[in-house]
Amino acid sequence: MATSQNTNTKAQELIVGNNAARLLQANIVKYIGFETVSHTGKLMASTVKARPGIDGLKDIAITSPKYGFMLNYGFEGVKSNGIYMKLKATNHLADAIEKSHVLEILADELTAIKAEKIFATIDFRTRGK
Repeated sequence: MATSQNTNTKAQELIVGNNAARLLQANIVKYIGFETVSHTGKLMASTVKARPGIDGLKDIAITSPKYGFMLNYGFEGVKSNGIYMKLKATNHLADAIEKSHVLEILADELTAIKAEKIFATIDFRTRGK
């Protein structure tokens, strides 16, 4: 396959990934605000980034302070100050992913890009008998 086709496909996948990351980040910040009743602080600075791989979009990574994941998944144990704590899970990350429909968007758009790449390599000429 031509290198320009690979480069074009990789660039298209990264554009789709970056758009999905922006959408997801906006939703995560929104749901953090719902769960914490706060619109300031380090938790609101959680980031979502599309990471490139060799052949296109590798993954979408969510970066947040440790307590952001503890808030999402819940926590039961002894804190660093020696006090026992039981924190109920909020699932703000799952809510943000689900409500933003980012997985469906990625599946649809990346499938379309991959399909174009496959069709570009298929030889549709018919062979005579």
